[in-house]
Order: sequence, then C-alpha cells, then structure tokens
Amino acid sequence: MIQTHLYAKNTVTPVYCSPSEDGHPGFVLHQGNWMGVLEEQGKWLHVIAVGGEGWVQREFAEVRAHGDLHILITDKFEVEYVNSVVSKQ
Repeated sequence: MIQTHLYAKNTVTPVYCSPSEDGHPGFVLHQGNWMGVLEEQGKWLHVIAVGGEGWVQREFAEVRAHGDLHILITDKFEVEYVNSVVSKQ
C-alpha cells in the first residue's frame, strides 16, 4: 500500500532493484516524476512509479503540490507519465 506520494527531485533520479548503489539502476525518473512510497529503509525509499518498482535514495525525493499534476495517457489508455510541474510565479 502506498504510504505517501513524492516526486523525483533531480534531473535524473536512478531507481535501483535493491536498496544499494552497487548495481545498475533498473530505470530512471526525471525531475517531477511521481513516485508512491511503499516502505522506508534507512536512507532508501521503496517506490512504485510509472516505469516500475524499485529503490530511490531519500535525498532524491521531494514533496510537491498535488494540484500541479500532469498525466499523459496514450491512445491505448496506458499511463505514459505522471509529473508535477513547479509553477513559476
């Protein structure tokens, strides 16, 4: 069950298969991409995102306003991405 909703903080945020930087990332998230936190383990967050499931370092995640969500759905009704854009005021 998703505990909280966070967003990728960096331009490129690696998502690892296990809570360790030893291996190659399974996929990456881009700045503003949504991730649902499934569990926390030290400095690591077990997350689910549009690209799959994996582990992200806590320092690469941030809270953003849910009202700024952008969702792209393909012609086959598949979610391509969920992103939060920071408003510039």
